Amino acid sequence: MKFHWMHRFDYGDSETQLVQMSRDLERAKAYSVLLTYSTISEDYVPFLPSMMRVSKRLKFMMAFRTYSISPEYAIRFFNTMKKHYGDRVTFNIVAGKMLKDEEKEAIEMYNFDESLINTIEKRIELTDKWAYKFFNKMRFQAPISYTIANSPMTIELANKWTDYAIVHESRLEESVNELKNTKIVLIIDPLIRETKEELDKDIEYHYQEWTPNKSEKPYVLEKREHSVRGNMEEVKQEIRDISKKYGIDDFMIVTSQKNISSLLKLMEEMSD
Repeated sequence: MKFHWMHRFDYGDSETQLVQMSRDLERAKAYSVLLTYSTISEDYVPFLPSMMRVSKRLKFMMAFRTYSISPEYAIRFFNTMKKHYGDRVTFNIVAGKMLKDEEKEAIEMYNFDESLINTIEKRIELTDKWAYKFFNKMRFQAPISYTIANSPMTIELANKWTDYAIVHESRLEESVNELKNTKIVLIIDPLIRETKEELDKDIEYHYQEWTPNKSEKPYVLEKREHSVRGNMEEVKQEIRDISKKYGIDDFMIVTSQKNISSLLKLMEEMSD
């Protein structure tokens, strides 16, 4: 069983913080960490050598929006990563929805005809053409690839091009039937507490203090339901049951919980 971690609020974006994250995830036997892409986020590429040095097995799943990088440059990038780091750099093709501010920024900064990316449908169409060029040129040298499949169009994209489709647990049943040519990575956010009383208590989340603009008041980005929950052994069994029922061996932990110690322990104890 393999566990992937999505980097969000948990460590920060400085080189020192990312290096510490790599150490912790390596110790927890995580298979990979997804370094997300946003028009307003850091570029994580310059920090890869430092993160590599403090880890041996951990893979780094680099997310790119295809409109932001040419197939030619992406091929150079992944060939260089493979030459120097083997298979430790994987590829997440970002093709889904954006926050409104991010979408506005992306369209304004696009260097070609803005109408090519001004809707999600057009961005996915562009991604399909991009993937054709990239994967047909790379062929067997292509990195392990992923994409988030949360709509009919992104499911089709995953079936055509990527090794894995990242699926939210709320869409699992339908995704199992629709994803035919790719494996599933299931997004989970386990809540691990040793007693029922602890499970019923309020949970501290990072997003309770987060805002995209420091002049604004923080607001709740999302509400987590934690369908996988219980004490450590109960959570382990729930994950084993999901794995057995659906034939899923890859899980991605996407969390905003402030206390992640139990999640690191879970990965350490369940990873192959």
